[in-house]
Amino acid sequence: MVFGCNNGGSTVVRTYRGKEMAAILAKIKEELGESAVILNTKRAATDGLIEIDVESGVRHSSPLEPVAAPLPRAERRDAAKALHGLLLRQGLREQFAKQVVEGADLSLDSLDKAAAAGLSPLLTFDSALHRDRKAVALVGSTGVGKTTTIAKLAARIKASFDLEIGLVSADSYRVGAGYHLQTYASLLNLPFRMVEEAVPLSDGISEAVESLHHCDLILVDTAGYSPRDSNRVHGLCSGLSALRWLEKILVLPAPSNDVDLRTASNAFAQMGCNRVIISKTDETGFMGPAINVALSMGKPLAFLTTGQRVPEDIEPASARRIAWMLTRSLH
Repeated sequence: MVFGCNNGGSTVVRTYRGKEMAAILAKIKEELGESAVILNTKRAATDGLIEIDVESGVRHSSPLEPVAAPLPRAERRDAAKALHGLLLRQGLREQFAKQVVEGADLSLDSLDKAAAAGLSPLLTFDSALHRDRKAVALVGSTGVGKTTTIAKLAARIKASFDLEIGLVSADSYRVGAGYHLQTYASLLNLPFRMVEEAVPLSDGISEAVESLHHCDLILVDTAGYSPRDSNRVHGLCSGLSALRWLEKILVLPAPSNDVDLRTASNAFAQMGCNRVIISKTDETGFMGPAINVALSMGKPLAFLTTGQRVPEDIEPASARRIAWMLTRSLH
């Protein structure tokens, strides 16, 4: 179940009502499955019941929608050439650009829509809250935006689902890092724990999570190291790998290059990352390298962060959004 995403197209929106959030979510999952997208959550002013607007994610063709006529061969060739050129200028590798163009729907009215059709079978997306994963840690290099991303997720999830969120800082390496997350916790009125440097990492996180057992979801901030600092990265990976119940999501910054992103993904993947977040997409007009690494890793993309504002600047990753970023001409 996704907490907020709109991939466009013709979809069905339904409203569910009830007294308890958990019961409503269970009914949504039972009837619509994991593809359900929660668009809005509110409490009705008349009877006080919780109302959740849900997009089913099931696309229906309408008899009133015109069927696009196939483009003439010359026009398809020109569109394919234009799309291929845009993807290469964005830094997408030739092999991936070719696959996107081959799968693109060139009958659509814009290149980003055409590219989205080509990207969809190549990438997987998963921004769901998994009930069997109560604790989630964000991992990645120094300065990729893990702390701010956690604050965005906490605020958005709390507002959308009315869940109790706990925050844990396991970053004792960077001066003041724990207090940065603690400030967000205070502003959002969320419980907070800090892992002490003297305590082994796996023990410290386990104790912090146990102390927040009453929370529905616990987000863990970890130390950021250079992926080339093999000793520190190995220590982090060893500590987190021992916590098999802890989901690890790798954060990769969009404003980077193929070599550094690949080095980071190889270094932090040792701990068994389940998903990927691409951060700072607003800071670059060159998205190809980040998508190259995402495609090479084969892990689901969870979210994109699009600015500094908390909680606004985060969104579930989607083929349509990434295709739009890959078909811009900003350089």
